[in-house]
Amino acid sequence: GNIKKYRVTQDGEIRDVNDNAAVDPNNGFFESGSQSYWSDMPDGADAEMGGAAGELKDPATRKIYSNLTVNSGTLTEDLSALKDAGNLTLANLLLLGVVWNVAVPGRPAVGDLVDWAYGHDVQDENGDSDFTEARKDMGDPLHSRPATVIYGGPADDPDITLYATTNDGYFQAVNAKTGAELWAFVPRLMLDRIIDEEH
Repeated sequence: GNIKKYRVTQDGEIRDVNDNAAVDPNNGFFESGSQSYWSDMPDGADAEMGGAAGELKDPATRKIYSNLTVNSGTLTEDLSALKDAGNLTLANLLLLGVVWNVAVPGRPAVGDLVDWAYGHDVQDENGDSDFTEARKDMGDPLHSRPATVIYGGPADDPDITLYATTNDGYFQAVNAKTGAELWAFVPRLMLDRIIDEEH
């Protein structure tokens, strides 16, 4: 999945970062040479290239929150807290759906699941034997519609945040100017989706 930014003219035409028509009028698909605003190179119809996924931070610096122990309140519980040895029972319950106070035989390690959720390539998907590099991957927002909120700023350069939910359970806040993720929230009731996505 991915989210990409384009501009829509008053005539309804979709334009790319270079002010070129981004969509082929003959077939309705993105032009192969079009480049979305958050991409460093032409990305056309390739959903895996560029966009918000391409702007994801180093997994070690991402801010991913959850309501691990409370139903509501401020975002103060980091998802990474599930890696703490003292939280193993809670992690097994939320991630694997089992009440167990030790590592669950035959199931993925909690630490690997949490690292995968932050974007580490724990399965070595590209085959380079580096399990700690960033995957630059996000869930698809197929069944939701991203929304933007303007928080102020001048009319020609407003402070806009884009919010989107994805099928892997994330609610993401994205800087609408740069495409960089500001933070993400995964409700505890959605944490079991991590194992479904990771495998």
